[in-house]
Amino acid sequence: NTVSASIVLTLLSPQPKEPPIPGVSYSTDGTDRYDLNNVALIKENKVFVSDANELDIYKMIIPIPCDQREIKYLKLYYEEGKDIYMLDTELISRPERNDSPTIQKMIDDAKAAGESVITIPKINPETNAAGYVIGSTIWLSSDTTVILDGCNMRFADDVMCNMFASVGAWEETFGEGELAEQRNIKIIGKNGATFDGGNSNGKTEKTVLPGERMVWNCFVLFRNVDGFEISGIKAVSARYWCFTFMYAKNGSIHDIEFDCRNEKPNQDGIDLRGGCNNIDIYNLTGVTGDDTVALTNVGKNTAWWIIKGISDIDIHDVKMYNIDAGCSGGHGIIRLLAHDGRKVYNVDIKNIRDASLDGLGKSCSAVIRVGDKNYSSVSQQSYGDISGVTVDGVISNSKAAVYIKHSAITSKHITCENITAVEGEGLKLDYPDSFYE
Repeated sequence: NTVSASIVLTLLSPQPKEPPIPGVSYSTDGTDRYDLNNVALIKENKVFVSDANELDIYKMIIPIPCDQREIKYLKLYYEEGKDIYMLDTELISRPERNDSPTIQKMIDDAKAAGESVITIPKINPETNAAGYVIGSTIWLSSDTTVILDGCNMRFADDVMCNMFASVGAWEETFGEGELAEQRNIKIIGKNGATFDGGNSNGKTEKTVLPGERMVWNCFVLFRNVDGFEISGIKAVSARYWCFTFMYAKNGSIHDIEFDCRNEKPNQDGIDLRGGCNNIDIYNLTGVTGDDTVALTNVGKNTAWWIIKGISDIDIHDVKMYNIDAGCSGGHGIIRLLAHDGRKVYNVDIKNIRDASLDGLGKSCSAVIRVGDKNYSSVSQQSYGDISGVTVDGVISNSKAAVYIKHSAITSKHITCENITAVEGEGLKLDYPDSFYE
């Protein structure tokens, strides 16, 4: 590949031998500006010229600004009387910046001073530029409110961690260990606060290593928390589920915008697992790759996080309303699932709109999916394991507005009204004979 464009360089010593390389001019005014194929490349003190051998072959290594994980070098060789040739390039990886310790110190210092509300500014104090790179989990303890004022927070490449998690959320208890309860934790975004999943780290439910937990790949993981709020966040390109809760109660998740296009697997929006109760979820918009809200209470892959001494492992008393969202993966907007002797009950669902009407996502299997024959590890759900479900107000553009997918769910367990199906069915039943008792 012959390089014919001019290159303007600021050279360090030693200066090259004469004659100068054809098409290359040497600047001594300190501009540190290099033009290659009409692309401006700015980098200080990184140009080296030296004799490669007795034939007066000049070797120049020119750094080209890439992303923060790589430095790219263009190697140009010149032999007298011939053109300049680009023989190869190099990508040299270096550890990406990790701003998590900076944020953790802000929080810890404020808590030590008796403050409970900590504002993280848009401008990173370490770089004096907007944005934070998250390379390790930021841990939140009781009575902590984190306000993210215009912050853009992006996962570093290759790491597997949460952006924020409650203290102890990663501890493995397997039903025999205790875990201290955290109370009153809030993450409040304003002025366009964003969580960005960045590049995939390659972790999926199929590739995760023994001892790793996929929920460590979420933006937020709260476990054994009484009193919480997450609001005002835009969640972009998640690496897995966006917000995950286990044994979390008396909380709210609201005013969340999703922008996850199924470019990575299992991009759920909000997941409530066993032990979650008395939670309000509302004012959700945008598009998720998988279910926007999932209440899934099953035994599969849950043994490590079961906590000794907490008997209430059901999901109950959950309200979901004012949700205008789509699903890129064609799954659903809301999902309710129970197996293995666990229950989901007292769930109010109101004012749900399928955003595929606006071209967000695509037509789903159903806006609201209730039950399923799959995903049990010990036993199928029994009669009444999902109960007390009310659905009031659904506008659907999907194959079904409400889809009942298990024979153990009957008209005594769920009521539906004000259902509008622009396309597809209003109420779809896999087992109509058992549904109408």
